[in-house]
Amino acid sequence: MLTVPFVFEIHDTYDYVRFTKQGLTHLLDDFSSVNIQPNGGKYCVIFHFLRLGVIGSVLFPLLNNLGYFLDLIFKSNDPRITLGYTVVAIK
Repeated sequence: MLTVPFVFEIHDTYDYVRFTKQGLTHLLDDFSSVNIQPNGGKYCVIFHFLRLGVIGSVLFPLLNNLGYFLDLIFKSNDPRITLGYTVVAIK
Protein backbone atom coordinates (compact mmCIF):
# COMPACT_ATOMS: atom_id res chain seq x y z
CA MET A 1 0.00 0.00 0.00
CA LEU A 2 1.36 3.42 -0.89
CA THR A 3 0.36 6.97 -1.65
CA VAL A 4 2.12 9.42 -3.94
CA PRO A 5 1.63 13.17 -4.32
CA PHE A 6 0.71 14.53 -7.72
CA VAL A 7 -0.51 18.08 -8.23
CA PHE A 8 0.12 18.73 -11.89
CA GLU A 9 -1.88 18.10 -15.02
CA ILE A 10 -1.25 14.88 -16.95
CA HIS A 11 0.15 15.68 -20.39
CA ASP A 12 -0.78 12.56 -22.34
CA THR A 13 -1.58 8.86 -21.98
CA TYR A 14 2.10 7.83 -22.24
CA ASP A 15 3.37 9.76 -19.19
CA TYR A 16 5.45 7.02 -17.51
CA VAL A 17 8.26 9.12 -16.02
CA ARG A 18 6.22 10.74 -13.25
CA PHE A 19 3.95 9.09 -10.68
CA THR A 20 0.86 9.23 -12.91
CA LYS A 21 -1.64 6.39 -13.02
CA GLN A 22 0.12 5.09 -16.14
CA GLY A 23 3.55 5.45 -14.53
CA LEU A 24 2.48 3.62 -11.39
CA THR A 25 0.90 0.85 -13.47
CA HIS A 26 4.18 0.49 -15.36
CA LEU A 27 6.27 0.42 -12.14
CA LEU A 28 4.00 -2.17 -10.55
CA ASP A 29 3.73 -4.38 -13.63
CA ASP A 30 5.09 -7.44 -11.75
CA PHE A 31 2.28 -7.35 -9.19
CA SER A 32 -0.71 -9.67 -9.61
CA SER A 33 -3.27 -7.10 -8.48
CA VAL A 34 -2.93 -3.31 -8.63
CA ASN A 35 -5.66 -0.87 -7.61
CA ILE A 36 -4.86 2.83 -8.22
CA GLN A 37 -7.31 5.49 -7.04
CA PRO A 38 -6.94 9.25 -7.54
CA ASN A 39 -7.13 11.42 -4.41
CA GLY A 40 -9.62 14.04 -5.49
CA GLY A 41 -9.98 15.84 -8.78
CA LYS A 42 -9.72 19.37 -10.12
CA TYR A 43 -11.92 20.95 -7.43
CA CYS A 44 -9.85 19.45 -4.60
CA VAL A 45 -6.72 20.78 -6.31
CA ILE A 46 -8.20 24.28 -6.81
CA PHE A 47 -9.31 24.57 -3.19
CA HIS A 48 -6.01 23.07 -2.00
CA PHE A 49 -4.14 25.98 -3.60
CA LEU A 50 -6.65 28.54 -2.33
CA ARG A 51 -5.70 27.56 1.22
CA LEU A 52 -2.25 29.12 0.71
CA GLY A 53 -3.71 32.61 1.19
CA VAL A 54 -4.60 34.14 4.55
CA ILE A 55 -8.36 33.78 4.09
CA GLY A 56 -7.95 30.34 2.55
CA SER A 57 -5.96 29.08 5.52
CA VAL A 58 -8.81 30.06 7.84
CA LEU A 59 -11.48 28.60 5.55
CA PHE A 60 -9.50 25.48 4.60
CA PRO A 61 -11.77 22.95 6.38
CA LEU A 62 -14.77 24.39 4.53
CA LEU A 63 -12.92 24.65 1.20
CA ASN A 64 -11.49 21.15 1.52
CA ASN A 65 -14.94 19.62 2.06
CA LEU A 66 -16.47 21.75 -0.71
CA GLY A 67 -13.80 20.55 -3.16
CA TYR A 68 -14.40 16.94 -2.18
CA PHE A 69 -18.18 17.38 -2.58
CA LEU A 70 -17.85 19.04 -6.02
CA ASP A 71 -15.52 16.26 -7.17
CA LEU A 72 -18.16 13.72 -6.11
CA ILE A 73 -20.86 15.54 -8.09
CA PHE A 74 -18.73 16.01 -11.22
CA LYS A 75 -16.85 12.71 -10.80
CA SER A 76 -14.21 11.64 -13.28
CA ASN A 77 -12.83 8.10 -13.01
CA ASP A 78 -9.53 9.23 -14.49
CA PRO A 79 -9.00 12.94 -13.71
CA ARG A 80 -6.31 14.87 -15.59
CA ILE A 81 -5.27 16.53 -12.34
CA THR A 82 -5.41 15.17 -8.79
CA LEU A 83 -3.78 15.65 -5.39
CA GLY A 84 -2.14 12.23 -5.66
CA TYR A 85 -2.87 8.54 -5.87
CA THR A 86 -3.51 5.76 -3.39
CA VAL A 87 -2.23 2.38 -4.52
CA VAL A 88 -2.95 -1.10 -3.19
CA ALA A 89 -0.84 -3.76 -4.88
CA ILE A 90 -0.56 -7.48 -4.21
CA LYS A 91 2.58 -9.34 -5.26
